[in-house]
Amino acid sequence: VLAPYDTDQQFPVWGFGAKIGSQTSHCFSLTFDERNPEVRGIPGIIDVYQRSFQKVALSGPTLFQHILQTASDVAKQQWQTDCQNYYIFLILTDGVINDLQKTVDVLVAASGLPLSVIIVGVGQADFRQMDHLDADGGQLKSSNGRFAERDIVQFVPFRRFDGQQITRLSKETLAELPGQFLAYMRSKKISPLDPAVRIARMRAQQQQHMAQLPQGGGSGSNGGLTVEQQIHQAHMATLAAQQQTHQARAGLASLQVSESKDDSSSGAGGAPQQGMNPPMMGSSGNPQLENLRVNPPQYVSGRDIDVPGDKPPSWSP
Repeated sequence: VLAPYDTDQQFPVWGFGAKIGSQTSHCFSLTFDERNPEVRGIPGIIDVYQRSFQKVALSGPTLFQHILQTASDVAKQQWQTDCQNYYIFLILTDGVINDLQKTVDVLVAASGLPLSVIIVGVGQADFRQMDHLDADGGQLKSSNGRFAERDIVQFVPFRRFDGQQITRLSKETLAELPGQFLAYMRSKKISPLDPAVRIARMRAQQQQHMAQLPQGGGSGSNGGLTVEQQIHQAHMATLAAQQQTHQARAGLASLQVSESKDDSSSGAGGAPQQGMNPPMMGSSGNPQLENLRVNPPQYVSGRDIDVPGDKPPSWSP
């Protein structure tokens, strides 16, 4: 549901509630490399999850505070680098949490960060505590009396859906995300980047990542590029096409305005002609709004996701 919105399909993945050796851990990288918890795509997430059982054994209690603090730290650190980023932290859980108030405390503290938390409850456990975290009935309140700045949690019980109801599952999962995202950006008075700037930045990031990849050793039409290099090369080509499209639209808008001015100057009495074309704008009525960016973690994870360019940011799939 969330993966298609991510720009590079690299997802950091963490586990919680498991014994590693003789110690129970409530937050650990499923790659078992704390410096690099990222994997590629949904297949990568499933792969590291399945292989993790060779090293861990499931263990209670179920605590959320540690993984939520990790997500908060990531969002806070990255926001200092790029305020256009927004993160989604997806938690899959099959149990009742045992640290409800401490979890609330972390969520309240994180409510001012560019972060949304989507919790998916799997199985037949009693998930009434999750409805409390969802806070649709009112603001969360921490143990020191502080109220959440905004609602950042969405809870989805998976048992309400079956394999034939993927559309309903998608709608429920994403129901509150557009509002949470816009509420944060508006509260911080953050405007979206100009499309040309956004595309140029993304191309620079792709080029930097491409340069860091190991060189392929093959031959042929791809010049010996590795599969990952070919993927990033395709991303760069897509961004180049987007940049050309944006430049063409901007040129057309400028031409339309110029022609309208010429028409108005030649009209009787200098009055502007009716039906003149305005500058081209996005579907939101603002030339930049449809380019707002959202940024997530998946499974327990987070990365950049782009709102589709032909939809306003309030669009909910």
